[in-house]
Amino acid sequence: MAENEARRTHKHVRIQDCADRHKTAETCGRQDMRPFVDKLRLSICSSCAGARDHAAEAQAVQTTLTQAGLEERVEFATHACFSSCAEPTALALQSAGRASYVFSGINVVADAGDIAKTCQTYLDSPKGWIEDARPCGRLRMCLRTRIPAL
Repeated sequence: MAENEARRTHKHVRIQDCADRHKTAETCGRQDMRPFVDKLRLSICSSCAGARDHAAEAQAVQTTLTQAGLEERVEFATHACFSSCAEPTALALQSAGRASYVFSGINVVADAGDIAKTCQTYLDSPKGWIEDARPCGRLRMCLRTRIPAL
């Protein structure tokens, strides 16, 4: 049982980690050698002021992420206060081993398409460091901070 549990809780983040460390599934103990899905967390401020329909925002983002084929790679969450109260609404992108981003001045429903494009650009960028933000649409003008990965 303990051996099976260890295999289910495999700690390597990506298939490349296994290849770099072990070369094969036999020496790694990982049974499923399909590539890991690189995921990101998209967090939207739930406490930003103004008239907002949180359900409509969530639906708009989920729909555009699904249309972009990102529903398995983007975890959608809400979080209270990103300290961007002067320019609501704020959102953040985070992922293990990648840069983090905070945007503000977002209209979540109207900008849902650009949010999905930004998520795709982030996932396509080495370590999440976006060099060319043009695919992000209007969000490229809403960036407040970019923090390098640890």
